[in-house]
Amino acid sequence: DLYQCDDEQGGESLSYFQWETIESKIVKVEKSGTVKDAIKALKNQTKNFLMHSFITHVQYVHFQECQENASPMSITLQVDFSENYRTTYQDEIQNAFFNYNQVGLFTAVAWFGHDSDVVSYALVSDDVSHDKYSIHVCLTRIITELKKTFSSLETVNIFSDVAAAQFKQRFSCANLTFLSNDHNVNLIWNFFSTGHGRGAVDGVGGTVK
Repeated sequence: DLYQCDDEQGGESLSYFQWETIESKIVKVEKSGTVKDAIKALKNQTKNFLMHSFITHVQYVHFQECQENASPMSITLQVDFSENYRTTYQDEIQNAFFNYNQVGLFTAVAWFGHDSDVVSYALVSDDVSHDKYSIHVCLTRIITELKKTFSSLETVNIFSDVAAAQFKQRFSCANLTFLSNDHNVNLIWNFFSTGHGRGAVDGVGGTVK
């Protein structure tokens, strides 16, 4: 049993580091105790870790299936906000460093067939709020372009991360309803598990920058 040890080993002292949230900040905290204390702490975290790993695996398999089964009628679309880009001059005075502008980048990648190329999108905007309104505007532009390119489009499987301030919120449901009615398509929104929303869209954002 991974969690078992004899009294002699369990009573030995040790120190280790653990990430904790303190005053809304994630910090690395040094812990001291015995081997048994460390094993108990690990055991308490195992259930949540296994559940997280299971959800991550299942959602990854589903994402792969959607990619492989994509077609001009049923497109898989991954979306995300890239980190805001700070605009600078090639040659600037020193004080200009402290007076800069930013632009928002909404990135998306669409799969429309197992053996077909993908379509990448990068929408640049002076709106850096990343809120429900900008999401609606960006998805409207992308779905409109997809409808022009694929006249037989019926369903769009959208995948995103679980950022509550951006995608995983009640306003996304309203966005789905409006966008579906406006463009006459079926929209399905899927969320990756926490910390596992990386993908092709990150490559799009990095390339644009």
